[in-house]
Amino acid sequence: MVTLGLLQCQGDCYHNTEVATAFLSAAAGTGLRPFLRLVNRLSYLRWARLEDAVRTDTIIFQAGFNEEEQQLYSEGVEAVTAGTANALAANYDFGRHQRVLDLGGGTGSFLLAILSRFDKVRGTLYDLPAVSSDTPRRLARISRESRIEVVEGDFFKDPIPSGPRCNHHCQYHPLLPG
Repeated sequence: MVTLGLLQCQGDCYHNTEVATAFLSAAAGTGLRPFLRLVNRLSYLRWARLEDAVRTDTIIFQAGFNEEEQQLYSEGVEAVTAGTANALAANYDFGRHQRVLDLGGGTGSFLLAILSRFDKVRGTLYDLPAVSSDTPRRLARISRESRIEVVEGDFFKDPIPSGPRCNHHCQYHPLLPG
């Protein structure tokens, strides 16, 4: 960590460098603390049981988080994908489209990055009810909330929204899950 420039050694003590502090901060868009909480509280414990899971054919990575775990998961994924969401919005001209459909959209971070750059684009976020249950509350804090429709469903089982609810021909530009 010292060689990477993330820690500095002073005697017997180690301290974060400015680089580490930036990524461990709570600043939106750059802080990785929510992702580290996700790994610590949810992922690590499941990976620690991998050997037993293989021996007993037990599923250790399954859906079905409680409300607190789902919030922890959503915040962690949003933190680790913020750079990708911003890069996508910066490098593709979504202004050529009227609507964007985000399959498995989680907290809406990809749509928010897109809508913050393209004022005329509207979005539909499509995800599982357990995942998207907190999304409207999170979106209500920002001005683009009225341009995002949240649709609950399972894209493996349920019909994917086929288009916006408008009277003229509109086409979605789909964001793929993951």
